[in-house]
Amino acid sequence: MANEQKSLDELFDLSVDTIVYWDVETCSKRKLKDCGSFIYAADASTDILCMCYAIGNGPVETWQPGMPVPAPFADPTGYTFVSDNWFFERPVHAYVLVPRYKFAPIPLENMDCAQRKALASAFPAELGLLQGTRPTLP
Repeated sequence: MANEQKSLDELFDLSVDTIVYWDVETCSKRKLKDCGSFIYAADASTDILCMCYAIGNGPVETWQPGMPVPAPFADPTGYTFVSDNWFFERPVHAYVLVPRYKFAPIPLENMDCAQRKALASAFPAELGLLQGTRPTLP
């Protein structure tokens, strides 16, 4: 019997139409490694360079400050938002995207962390080490 590979949507046990994969790129006068993600995100100098996101297996979209809020982030109801490192994206969303760019708050139960899923599945936590790594079923 051939090994079957699971997609991320199957790993997260979600429908393709309800999962949003996202990542933010930021800049700041603060150094993330010196202060941690919450202090970094709360600093007034921290800002968004861009945010990339994809709904399920759809195309990767890019959002930049000055553009309209993307639909899933304007009304997060019914979506699960998966970031690689939830402990970074969550405070950036709460302290920068919501107050400054009018993104809607995302309830905690609508967020998940790909890094957490990787660790729980005995994969490496670092994104660069996950390339080409896919869970398989017997």
